[in-house]
Amino acid sequence: MRTLTLQNSAHRGTTGPQRRSRVLFRDSDILVAVNNQIRIASLQEAKSPRSPRSYKTLHAPQVQFQIEQMVLNADGRLLAVAGTHQVAVVVLPSSSRGGRSPLIECKSIRVAPFYYGAKGSPRIAKLDWHPLGEGNTSLFVLTADALLREFDVTMDAEEPLQTFSFLQKRKKSNTFNMDDSQSTETMSFTFGCSNYDAQGARGTSDWTPLTVYGLLRNGDLYALCPVCPSRIRVDPVFITSLEAYVRGKEALALNDSSLMSTPIPAFNPTSSFSSSTSSTPGMEELDLPSIYDHQRKYIATLTKQLPEEGSQQMATSFTLRKDVSISSVSTVSISSHSNTTGTQLVTLNAPTTIKLELEAQGPFRFQPAPAPSPEPEWDELASDIIYLKLASTDGKRSSAGATAAGTILIAYADGRVDVCLDLVKVEAVWCRPGAPHSSPVTLALETINLNFLSYFRPAPPPQQARPSPSSLQPLLTSAPLHPRFLASNHPVLMRDAVYGDSVYVTHNFGVHAIWLGWMSDVRRALERKDATEDFKSLQDLLDDLLEQDEGLSHVVQLLDTVDPAMRITFPVVGCAVSSDVF
Repeated sequence: MRTLTLQNSAHRGTTGPQRRSRVLFRDSDILVAVNNQIRIASLQEAKSPRSPRSYKTLHAPQVQFQIEQMVLNADGRLLAVAGTHQVAVVVLPSSSRGGRSPLIECKSIRVAPFYYGAKGSPRIAKLDWHPLGEGNTSLFVLTADALLREFDVTMDAEEPLQTFSFLQKRKKSNTFNMDDSQSTETMSFTFGCSNYDAQGARGTSDWTPLTVYGLLRNGDLYALCPVCPSRIRVDPVFITSLEAYVRGKEALALNDSSLMSTPIPAFNPTSSFSSSTSSTPGMEELDLPSIYDHQRKYIATLTKQLPEEGSQQMATSFTLRKDVSISSVSTVSISSHSNTTGTQLVTLNAPTTIKLELEAQGPFRFQPAPAPSPEPEWDELASDIIYLKLASTDGKRSSAGATAAGTILIAYADGRVDVCLDLVKVEAVWCRPGAPHSSPVTLALETINLNFLSYFRPAPPPQQARPSPSSLQPLLTSAPLHPRFLASNHPVLMRDAVYGDSVYVTHNFGVHAIWLGWMSDVRRALERKDATEDFKSLQDLLDDLLEQDEGLSHVVQLLDTVDPAMRITFPVVGCAVSSDVF
C-alpha cells in the first residue's frame, strides 16, 4: 500500500468550510488535484517492480484556479473541476500512458464565467453529473445562494439549460428580516437516482429518480421534484409506470373525498408506512386535484415522445387498495405485463409545458426528531448529504411497482450523522399563487456520533486500568486542538463503489466508514410486504429499529490524522474507492 500526502495552503478568500474532493479513480488510473494541476498515474503500471513510480500532468489551459472538487462522469471521458468560485470541464485522455513527455495536452472548457468566477459570485457548494443525462454530459452546479443550474458543455458552456432554486422567492418587504445566513446558505445536494447510473431508472415507478435533495447550513432539508435533465435517457417502462402511478393516485383520491384536500405527506402512494398520516395541527391543506393535473400534463409530454411500438408493448396496469393495518395510508400498486429487462433506453426532452416554477418542498420534518447534540455550545452546522437506494437482497434490481425506499444520510461539522429512511416519497409539486407550502416527512432512524469534540477536550488523568478500545473514540491528546480545526471542518460523504450499504466520511481528523447492514433487513421486509401484503412485519421491524439502544450502523475510524505532539491535524482532502482490480 502506498500513501499519497497532499498538503496545500488554504485558498485565500474562502469564507467558511470548503468542500474538498481532490482524488478519484478511473478504472486503473488515479487522478489527484494539486493546486491548479491534475496529475494522473496508472496503478496497473505501479504494480510492476520494473516500472518507474511516476505520474503525468494534464495540461488544461482553462483551469487557472486551485481545484477543490473533481467529479468524473459515468463514461470516464469528462472531468468536472471546481474551485471556490470557478468551474471547468476537462476532456480526459483515453489512457494515462502516452509518450515520454510529462505533460498530456487536454481540451478544457470554462463553464459559465459570467456566473462562476466574476467578482462577488457565490461560492461553489457542489457539482455533480446527473446519472440520467443523455451522453453523460448533464452537469449540475449548486452555489451557496441555493441556485442549482444545469449545463451541457457539448451544447452551451456559457448559459445554463435550466435553473432551479431551493429557496422560494420572497416578496419584497420593508420589515426587518430575521433570517440568518445559515438558513439561506446551501451546502450540498444529492440526486434521488444516484444509485441507478446507466439503468435508466429501471425498476422504479415513483418520482424518486426525478428528485433532488438540497441541504442548508442549518440542517434544513429541501426537495425539488421533478428535476429532469434537458435531455434524459431512461427506461421507457419507468415513464409508463410513472403514468399509471399518478393515475392510480388520482383515482384513489376521487374515490375517497377525504384525500382530495389533505397535506401531501399524508398521501403516500408507494408505501403503506407513514409517520404523518394525520393532519398536523395548524397545517394548511393542499389542493391535490390541481397537483395531479400538473403531474399528468408533465408525464403526458414524456409519454408522447416514446416510440409507439414500445409503448404499446409495455402496457401497465394499476390496482387500488386502502391499507389500514399500519397507518391508513392509501397505496397504488403498479404491475407490468411485459418482461422489461431487455428494453432499450430512450432519449427524451425535458417537458416545458408547465410554466410554473418548482416548489422547494421543505424543510423536511424528521419523525421522531433526532437527538440533540451532546455539546450544545457548538453549533450544529450541516455539511453534506447523500441518498442511497436500498439494494436488493438477491443482487437484482426490483421490478417496476415494488415498494421503493432509500436512505438519506446528513453529516454535520461536529461529527453528527443523521440516518433517515425515505419511505414517504416526495411528489412533483409546482409553485402556485396563494397555495400553502408543503413539508415532507422522513423517518429518522439513528444519530451517529463520530466524536470529533473529543479532540478539543483535555485528556482525562491516567488510570491504572487500561481503557477498552473503541472504534468511535479518537486518540485523546495531552492538550486540546485549537477550535479553528473544527470551525473549518467540512465532512464529506462518499458511497462505496462496490458495496451499496457502505459510506465513507472524510473530514479534518481522518476517515470514518459506516456500514448500514440493517438496510438488507428493511429491503427483505419491503419485498415480503409487496409479495404477501404482510404489513405487520414491516411495522414490527421499523419499531425494533427505532427502539434499539445501541447503534444500528457499524462505524469504524479508518484513518486518524491528528498529531498529538504537535497539537495539529492534517485534513483529508480526498478519498476514493476503486472498483477495478488493476
